[in-house]
Amino acid sequence: MTTPDVTVVVAVFNTMPYLTECLDSLVAQSIGHDRLEVIAVDDGSTDESGEVLDAYAAAHPDVFRVIHQPNSGGPASPSNKALDVATGRYVYFLGSDDHLGTEALERMVDLADEHGSDVVIGKMVGVNGRIVHQGLYEDGNQVDLDPYGPKLRWAIANTKLFRRDLVERLGLRYREDMPFGSDQPFTLAACVHARRISVLADYTCYYAVKREDSSNISYKTPYEDRVDCIHEMMQSVADLVPAGPDRDTILTRHFAWEIPRLLRQDLLESSESAQRAVCAGVRRMAEEWLNDAMLDELPVSARLRVSAAAREDLALLSELVQEENTHTDLVHLEGGHALAVLPGFRSSDLPDRLFRMALVGVEGRLNKLARLGAVRVEVGRLLVDVVLPVVGPDAASTFWASLDPAGPALATTTRSDERSATVTIAVDPGVVASSGDGPWRLVLHGEIDAGPFDVRVPAPEDDVVSRFRHGARPHRLTAARARKGKVLSLSVEPVAPREVVSSLLGRLRR
Repeated sequence: MTTPDVTVVVAVFNTMPYLTECLDSLVAQSIGHDRLEVIAVDDGSTDESGEVLDAYAAAHPDVFRVIHQPNSGGPASPSNKALDVATGRYVYFLGSDDHLGTEALERMVDLADEHGSDVVIGKMVGVNGRIVHQGLYEDGNQVDLDPYGPKLRWAIANTKLFRRDLVERLGLRYREDMPFGSDQPFTLAACVHARRISVLADYTCYYAVKREDSSNISYKTPYEDRVDCIHEMMQSVADLVPAGPDRDTILTRHFAWEIPRLLRQDLLESSESAQRAVCAGVRRMAEEWLNDAMLDELPVSARLRVSAAAREDLALLSELVQEENTHTDLVHLEGGHALAVLPGFRSSDLPDRLFRMALVGVEGRLNKLARLGAVRVEVGRLLVDVVLPVVGPDAASTFWASLDPAGPALATTTRSDERSATVTIAVDPGVVASSGDGPWRLVLHGEIDAGPFDVRVPAPEDDVVSRFRHGARPHRLTAARARKGKVLSLSVEPVAPREVVSSLLGRLRR
């Protein structure tokens, strides 16, 4: 009997109607049935999933092998059962509510064979609102990925191609005592011990589906069990990777992702005992592993929620969650720092450091929340008001403006109150005309201790036109929406002689 190139493991429990698309995507794989083995383990399904699996096995006996077992409570046991009987050179894990791109397995096996890769990560995207980090794929295909790099930590689910020799040599199996996240210790151990990890980013291999009823295992596991499982995930990192920057890089992922996902509105709607159990678990993990460098790396919203939970301050945690849902937060500029004005800011004993925003957060927030005020012509100049959600003693001195790309600086004035700052940009039409044909984007610039940032000026609803004389000829300066994007664009053009004559005649008639 020929050894298949890849064994696909599918753990199944009540996943109809998503299961049929999953199985169809396997039948359609371009790698061919002679190179493919599918082991589907029905973990005591009570819907028609078991019958559907048997039907596919009957229709494609050369591909599918189905194992039925009593329900075990999670995907670990069925995955282990499949690993015990797998025969492929590689093994791949596919969620039974997810599906593959047609060429996924062929492309990943070819990449692994060409480069001797023990692990291949195929591009994965979310469906139906499922969130899947895309940072790992931004650099394109990668032959040799650093297991301790900052991007792999966002992709440590088991949805990868593993060389089965590596799995068996290390004796890797799933933690059956973890109803949630049991794949992470498995995946992490494989990646740390792999000779080579490669990334296939130029083809979408995996489509991760969020069910309409959010009944995926990661969404339905009770909160108390989830916090315990997250602790076990982190403990597995600590057991595998010595203390230091490499361990911190991986552990930061859990404080930035898994833990904040616990600290949301639905937790606040659960029992007080569940809330206190989660907070106690977060406090334990923070005391064991969270250091200042890791805390600084967290997004400010995650940093504050983790801190509130670690303090077991349910009232502050509730305020933070509610504020995040309303998105009314301001940016406080002081001493070169940008601080998020969120619950607890200077009204508790929380230090300013917890509220400090990263450069990308400042730029993203201001670009999202900046709004256009008045656009008007006064004394031959075009005046543009941009309203920003910034406050604090440095709000009036942080911003300046220019024409982009590589245009001259423009004069600005700023006035502020308790809820916003309005930056008025004065555009001299002659300066614009002397700078070239354009069109020009109008851009606000700012700088904090973390570095410089840009804020796009939103476009007006209607064009605003100013007439002026440049040299011997009259010209027109128009502020309008840029052809690409919802930003303000400036353009200058000479006024045709016949248009000037027509305007003069119109005045005479009046």
